[in-house]
Amino acid sequence: MSAPPQMDQATCKAALAEAIAAFEVPENKNRILAILAEVNALPADQQIMQRMMRVLPAVQEIQQNALAKYGFDFPGGRNASYDADSTCQSERPRNDRAS
Repeated sequence: MSAPPQMDQATCKAALAEAIAAFEVPENKNRILAILAEVNALPADQQIMQRMMRVLPAVQEIQQNALAKYGFDFPGGRNASYDADSTCQSERPRNDRAS
């Protein structure tokens, strides 16, 4: 697996903004809401596992298209948004990092 691409903070912010904006697309938003409704209808002891098994892959798929054009393309299911966020944070001055 290759390392995340090197980019400046402005490009990182643009990539993350596009990934987040992908959730505003009605089709994507409705998809996530439908999965959540199905998961919430399950018994409480099954909900956490089903969120991990159903919601997270859908979220990663929605983000993947937005982030792939910036070089974050991990077909094995690795979460590209995590790598994009890590890249952005590595350029942030120390005193600006969240604690």
